[in-house]
Amino acid sequence: MMYCKASRFHDTATANRILAPADPKEQKNLGKQVKGFYAPRWDEIKNQVALAGNLYGLG
Repeated sequence: MMYCKASRFHDTATANRILAPADPKEQKNLGKQVKGFYAPRWDEIKNQVALAGNLYGLG
């Protein structure tokens, strides 16, 4: 989910850093550092991202 968040805002550097750690807490902390984050824009897709992750076992 955090990878999708970084991708949504075209923050490739943070997206790549999110993929590195296996610890979900560390991934979440990196997700809080996404550059250009704008909550209303993320709110448009976050539920679909979470649903897809749950359906396909990605998170």
